[in-house]
Formats: sequence, C-alpha cells, structure tokens
Amino acid sequence: MPGEPTNPKEAWEGPNGKEWKKASDEEMGSIIENNTFDLVNLPPGRWVVKQMDIVTAFLNGVLEEETYMEQPEGYNDGSEVALGEEHGNRG
Repeated sequence: MPGEPTNPKEAWEGPNGKEWKKASDEEMGSIIENNTFDLVNLPPGRWVVKQMDIVTAFLNGVLEEETYMEQPEGYNDGSEVALGEEHGNRG
C-alpha cells in the first residue's frame, strides 16, 4: 500500500508516529518480559538473520537450529551482540 512506512524510523516519524511507537514498545516489552531471546555474543561462523517473521516461524513448527538476529532498529543497546536462540528450542 502506498504511503506505508518501510522501517521503524519512517513509522515513528510519520503522521501516526505515536501509535506506531506505542505498538513497537508494547511488542518489544512483551518479548523482553517473556524472555523470548537472550542477548549473546554471536558465535564465530554463525549467520545473523536480518529480518524474520516470528509469527510465521512459530506457526510452521519448531526450529531445529540456533537462530541469531540483529537487535531491532530503535532498540539496539549499542553492544556487539545478537539476539540468541528462542527459549522454547532449548529442549
């Protein structure tokens, strides 16, 4: 759809920025509160996922491998770490 933001900065600075920021903060708060990920040093030789549809990943079954992704734009703590494997996959 034309006019839709393509990244968090566009969303937060756009005409509905306050609503976008509130929704983003709530989502990130839920992720932190539920201990969905750990901040870890990226192991050597591992790849970092740039974007991932988490809902779809969970709906399509259990991930068999550790997954790492960059900290979300606007929520990066400035460290050289990536978000580590999802807790449910640690069986």
